[in-house]
Amino acid sequence: LTDGLGGYWSFNAPDMLGNIVYDRSGKNFNYTLTGGGPVRAIGRIGQGVKFTTPHNYSVVGSGGNPQNIFANGGTFAAWIYPIDHGASDFGRIADKDHGLAGGGWLLFMCGPAQPTTCGSGNRLRFTQDFGVGTTNGAWNSPLDSISLKDWNHVAVVYDKSSTANDPAFYVNGAAVAATETTAPSGTADPDGTDNLWFGNNEALDRDFNGVMDEVRAYNRALSADEIRRLYNLGR
Repeated sequence: LTDGLGGYWSFNAPDMLGNIVYDRSGKNFNYTLTGGGPVRAIGRIGQGVKFTTPHNYSVVGSGGNPQNIFANGGTFAAWIYPIDHGASDFGRIADKDHGLAGGGWLLFMCGPAQPTTCGSGNRLRFTQDFGVGTTNGAWNSPLDSISLKDWNHVAVVYDKSSTANDPAFYVNGAAVAATETTAPSGTADPDGTDNLWFGNNEALDRDFNGVMDEVRAYNRALSADEIRRLYNLGR
C-alpha cells in the first residue's frame, strides 16, 4: 500500500540508527527520538518503540514531516499497545497541533479521568482546528473501542475541506462510529508550520504510555478494504 504514502515509520531495527527513525515512504521525513527515549521494544510487526509516563519522551520530525494530509482526504494509521490512557488521560498518538501554534489536528487516547470529554471508558479522540474565531471540530470513537494492554490497529480517514465531513475511525480493520462532540465552523487551518509528533505534544505533557509501531500517513483517503489490508499485515 504505497499509493499516496506520505510517511512511513516502521521502527524496525534496519530503519533506525541511534536516535534516528528513518521514513521508508521515500519522502525522507526522518524522525528523532527525544527526551532520552522512547526505547526500542517488541512491536506488532518486528520492532516498535515504547513510551512511558511521565518521562517527556517523544518522536518528532527532524527532516520535515507530512503536511496537510487531510486537506482533500487523507489517512493516518498505527499499531498501538496502550498500557493506560497516558498523561492526563489524553495520551497522544499523533499531534500536529500541540496547543502552542495551533492550526493542526490531534489523535489521542481519551480516558475516564476526563469524563466530560471522554465518558467512562477507553476511546479515541480526533480534533481538527478551524481557525481563530471559529469552532474546532472534535469526534470520539465508541466507548471501550480501544483495548488496554493489547494491540490495536487504529486509523483515521478524514477530509477537512468541508465542515460537513466527519472522520471515519477504524479499529482492528473494522469501521467504528465517529460521534461528533463539537461541530466545526469556518475553514480548517493549514498545518504546514506544525511538527507532527508521535507519543507526546510539543509541551511534553501528554505522554502516550505504551508501545507504538508501523505508523503511516497517506495523502489520500484509504478505502475500508485498504484499511483492512493494513490491519491484516500485522495479524
